[in-house]
Amino acid sequence: MRHPLHPAITDATVGGYTAMVALDVFYLFSRDATLVRAADIVLVFSLATSLLSVLSGLTDWGEMYGEERRNGMLH
Repeated sequence: MRHPLHPAITDATVGGYTAMVALDVFYLFSRDATLVRAADIVLVFSLATSLLSVLSGLTDWGEMYGEERRNGMLH
C-alpha cells in the first residue's frame, strides 16, 4: 500500500516498553509474581518490535531523498 511501516512499529515498541514499566510499578505495590512474568513477556515483545522498527526504518530511509533524508539522518 506504499505506506511506511516504521511509524506503526515504533508505536508498538513504545507502547510495549510503557506497559512493561507499568507492570513493574504495579509489582512493587502488589508483589504479585504473575506481574513479573507478564513484564518479561512484554519486554521480549518490545525487543522484537524494536528490531523490526530498526529494519523498517532503514528500508524507509533508503527510499527518501533531499530534506527527508537529512531529517532521517538526524533521527
